Amino acid sequence: MKETMALKNEVLPAWLTTAFQALPTNPEALWDTYRHQQFEQLRQRGLPSRREAAWKYTDLAFLGQRSWAFPEITTPSLSESLQALLAERAREQDLLVFVNGRYAPQLSALSALPAGVIVSNLQQALTTHATLLRTYLLKDIDTQGHPFASLNAALSSDGLFLYVPPSVILERPLHLLSLSLNGEGFMAHPRHVVILEKDTQLSLTEEYRSENANGYLTTVAVDFFVGRNAVLNYYKLQDEAADAQHFAQLFFHQQQQSSVNACSFSLGGQFTRNEWTVTLQEEAAACRIKGFYGLNADGQVMDTPIHIEHAAPQTQSTIDYRGVLGRQSRAIFKGQVRVQPAAQKTKAEQMNHNLLLSPLAEINTQPELEIYADEVQCRHGATTGQLDEESLFYLCARGLDPLTAKALLLQAFVEAVLNEVTLPSVSEAMRELWRKQVIAL
Repeated sequence: MKETMALKNEVLPAWLTTAFQALPTNPEALWDTYRHQQFEQLRQRGLPSRREAAWKYTDLAFLGQRSWAFPEITTPSLSESLQALLAERAREQDLLVFVNGRYAPQLSALSALPAGVIVSNLQQALTTHATLLRTYLLKDIDTQGHPFASLNAALSSDGLFLYVPPSVILERPLHLLSLSLNGEGFMAHPRHVVILEKDTQLSLTEEYRSENANGYLTTVAVDFFVGRNAVLNYYKLQDEAADAQHFAQLFFHQQQQSSVNACSFSLGGQFTRNEWTVTLQEEAAACRIKGFYGLNADGQVMDTPIHIEHAAPQTQSTIDYRGVLGRQSRAIFKGQVRVQPAAQKTKAEQMNHNLLLSPLAEINTQPELEIYADEVQCRHGATTGQLDEESLFYLCARGLDPLTAKALLLQAFVEAVLNEVTLPSVSEAMRELWRKQVIAL
């Protein structure tokens, strides 16, 4: 056993250990104690390799071949285009801006919030709301199953803390904009905690953009605690630098009759892993996940594992993820739905549809169902193919040029995801990104 541990310790990248040791410490602070626990668990586990079944198709060798360091803390300087983006995002939503992983209050714009709502950066919340935050932040992490959640916890120093008290409906959506700016080889590890008490409603968007930033690493972990009868609409937009590395861990903990409607739209980055873990803990909880990934560069990789745990009766889940792959790009999709013995009358459906626009593009798709209850309605499936030649011919025969015909067919394919977005500003942002993507495909 000691030999195994020693071997794993040797392969933990030096940059990771150096970064952890560089963080300021306070032995009396609970958060520092927690960070040390998470780092020690990660050190003993080691980073994942392709020898593990869950990582069979995901090559993380680049984590040992490159190195990252924390960026210098400087006053953000935004281009005119980014200033226009911030103004656009703040027009219909409350805006929270993080730059290189740290909260930037001077760039954020919050309106008056209902009584009892807490919106704070994590550093401040650890001091002002420690009692409330402790239960939700200092939770056990399955390091074996979620090593990058432990990595994030070990290296994180900032993030969002959002608390919505019982029976409060946030009429104005919240937009969390994460910017990676002006640097190379830096890393950021934001950690967000979102708590919705019973009978609450919230629309939250996460957006990732970059400018003049190259070769950076982001790990982000988001814990959503969705109370009884609460409704969460969650959207994610990702359009980052071509050589960015992005690891996201999304955890949804749902209580009785809660509802989560989620939609992810990912385009950028050299390597992206969006990992969803949903636990339908109590009766009649429901979750809908829609997603799209578009890849158009050689060597670009998109990894999307989704795990939904049906732990109570009459719970429902839907997964509909779609991908368009061009050039020599690769995607990995694994949808795993597990129905526990107590989860009678469960309804679960998952689909993964992919279009390959190049003979060199590759998709590894694995939809899975594990059912341990008798009275359920569950189905799953996956499709992989090319654009339909007959449809292309039909459109061209009616006067469209081939490029326009191709764009229309791709738009129809993606529309099934975009139609789920109920916020007009977010829907238009996704469509704008998609219009740029089509030109490059």
